[in-house]
Amino acid sequence: LVAARTARELTLYTISPEAAVAPLLSIKQERDDSLAFDLAWSENHGIAVWDEVTGAARGVIRGTVLSADRPIGPSRDVSPAESDAESPRVITSGNGFLVVWIARSADPSSAAVDASDLETTGEVRSRGWLEMIALDEHGDARGAVKRLTSASGHVTGYDVQPLSVGPKATVLVVARDDGEAVDGSGGALL
Repeated sequence: LVAARTARELTLYTISPEAAVAPLLSIKQERDDSLAFDLAWSENHGIAVWDEVTGAARGVIRGTVLSADRPIGPSRDVSPAESDAESPRVITSGNGFLVVWIARSADPSSAAVDASDLETTGEVRSRGWLEMIALDEHGDARGAVKRLTSASGHVTGYDVQPLSVGPKATVLVVARDDGEAVDGSGGALL
């Protein structure tokens, strides 16, 4: 039997030196193994992004744009339907946002013959790469999803930092690619 999934809430709080800590709003999420989320704020609005598993057992990045006291619109998918996405990060960019995530697919080069091909116990090795989309202040896409690293890579972690802001924002993205041929032989920073 499959246990029924229940929703959980991501609750955002306001913290101010002049007032007590107070809940700002709660965002309903589908319950899954991941607790990954991120938040970015720009002047009078922000966005919260998180990952969750859909009914098709693939990950999706969802987002909710909010003002200082309420959500501006409903939660919606940020990553495209063909992307199996996880581990979102978001930063401000002008009056909008840049959302980055790890996209995954099965690694066809690793047919699990024994446990040495498993990422973790019971998990077949997968490919991982970074994707990004620019959103406007309403959470609408400003263009197509961009692939930042090779789809044949094995990105396992990354970080994103703005270097400059404004209409031509510059962003630094550093990713760890564990694409070594033999586990434990090293990886690369991209």
